[in-house]
Amino acid sequence: MLSMSKNQIACVRFNENKNLVIEAGAGAGKTHVLAQRVLYLVKDLKVEPFKIFVVTFSRDAALNLEERIYETFLSSKDPSLIRLFGLINISTIDALFETGINILYPKWLQKEGLPLYKHSRLELASEESVFEELQIALKRYIDKYSKHDKKATQFVDFLFSSNLDGSIYTPLKDLLKLMTSAEFIYAKKVNLDIVSNANHPYLEDFIGDIHDIARSEYLGRLRSGKLTFNDRLVFISQNMPMLSFLEIKELIVDEYQDTSWLQHDVLFSILKKMTDSRMLVVGDPKQSIYGFRGADVDVFGSLKESHDWTLISLQTNYRSKPELLNEINDLSEIVFSSSPVSSALKTA
Repeated sequence: MLSMSKNQIACVRFNENKNLVIEAGAGAGKTHVLAQRVLYLVKDLKVEPFKIFVVTFSRDAALNLEERIYETFLSSKDPSLIRLFGLINISTIDALFETGINILYPKWLQKEGLPLYKHSRLELASEESVFEELQIALKRYIDKYSKHDKKATQFVDFLFSSNLDGSIYTPLKDLLKLMTSAEFIYAKKVNLDIVSNANHPYLEDFIGDIHDIARSEYLGRLRSGKLTFNDRLVFISQNMPMLSFLEIKELIVDEYQDTSWLQHDVLFSILKKMTDSRMLVVGDPKQSIYGFRGADVDVFGSLKESHDWTLISLQTNYRSKPELLNEINDLSEIVFSSSPVSSALKTA
């Protein structure tokens, strides 16, 4: 720890009765800090390793974290510490949610009076099959309207229109993606006007019905035991009161700039079920890459401004040349000032 900066050491040794948000720029040594943090929790604070959860968003990132934490434990040259490494929970965020879902699903089946033997565990539904079922449901809905209904005709024309680039059914594909997004399925009716305004004016008159179809299809998938990743997030969000399977002392989440509001709500709700627990998140808004699947950098930004969280910044880049960093920072200022990211369906 002698080679670490003052702020890096502050992150490692943080022990306040608050949650911690670390803003770590590229090359700021965040992985080293997280590995040292886990070692500090086990060695110095005597936290039981099975109560430490370290999660991130991709398998590669999770494997990298696991390798770095293991190397850090090895460097201690303490056999008893090294043996404890295997008890630490390191995974992707989807794997963490899946653990909870596999416990929740039988309870949900029981509550709904459905047979437990039919689907004891959930399977992963393909996007292609879900889109096909949604198109069938949309066709049934559209067929209900008279061809003389002007609004319905405009909506259908818009839905099946072609783009100038020659691609067809793009509006339909956009609608199908909307109908399978976790935020839309989970959304309350009061927020649906925001969704329609964000897509197309023709959608405004039909957004309530579209939401009903999306919800109905989601429940059908749930009863059949086949859910998408987004469905799983909705399911665990709606059934949090039945979730009591984890013992967490510290939940560490890397790449938090790639979190959606719904994912944040689930993670924070899991933590609130624990006593004397802490959440530590690391992120860099400039490196957000999962906007296409609902990630919202405003989630990370809101934690930085919250009085319930302590903010520590790691901005010194130990990898890149100053000239390159200045160019990147200038570009980032332009991007983030001209295109502020906001969430239409915040649930927090």
